[in-house]
Amino acid sequence: MRSASDFPARHRFVLAAARLLITLRHPLLVVRFARKMGYWPNPAAPERYNECMLWRRLIDHNPLFVTLSDKLAVKEYIRAVCPELEVPKTLWRGRDPDDIPSALLEGEAVVKANHGCDMNIFVSGGQPDRASIVRQLRRWLGKRQGRRNSEWAYWPIVPEVFVEEMLPLAGGEIATEIKVQVCSGVVCHVRAEDKEALKSRLFDPDGNPLAGRDIDYPREIRRCPSPPALSN
Repeated sequence: MRSASDFPARHRFVLAAARLLITLRHPLLVVRFARKMGYWPNPAAPERYNECMLWRRLIDHNPLFVTLSDKLAVKEYIRAVCPELEVPKTLWRGRDPDDIPSALLEGEAVVKANHGCDMNIFVSGGQPDRASIVRQLRRWLGKRQGRRNSEWAYWPIVPEVFVEEMLPLAGGEIATEIKVQVCSGVVCHVRAEDKEALKSRLFDPDGNPLAGRDIDYPREIRRCPSPPALSN
């Protein structure tokens, strides 16, 4: 986006008024942003990446975001726009955790809720046990994601739980999460995070490490090694 200083004076006045209005309407989010990031955001004319993410939550209510935030609906969307891309198979889905077939919880699988983040249970060899899984799923089904942070795209999603195949991970060490960041249809960078070791690192699309740290793990000792999967 263009910098606010690039606009004519009358446009800068409008943007300044919009910034004030947005800040007054969402004071807690703006203050929380400033405390975590170390600077005051301009959600009316964002320039930095995190400002753009704040702008997206507060201003850009593209209905497609609802589909992309729903872990089940996004699979159908990906199949429609990119049929050659494989996605993990959904082995079961439903509204009542008690209906999950017992056989699916005896092997290797991932149990998820579709309407939020950090709602994943990795099942291996019958552990965690079925009762623990059902209790956790019921808690998730009663939770509405995104209220605190104004993540509006989660709100219309009808909560469901589902069981997904667990993908085998190649290599001796691999990040527990790999995020591919796309800007205007182009991969700009990849973020690898080892949640057990509390480490992360940024890479370019070819798997080469990038300079800089992220706000979750800012110290250099929290820099994780390059995951083998990025070189494949």
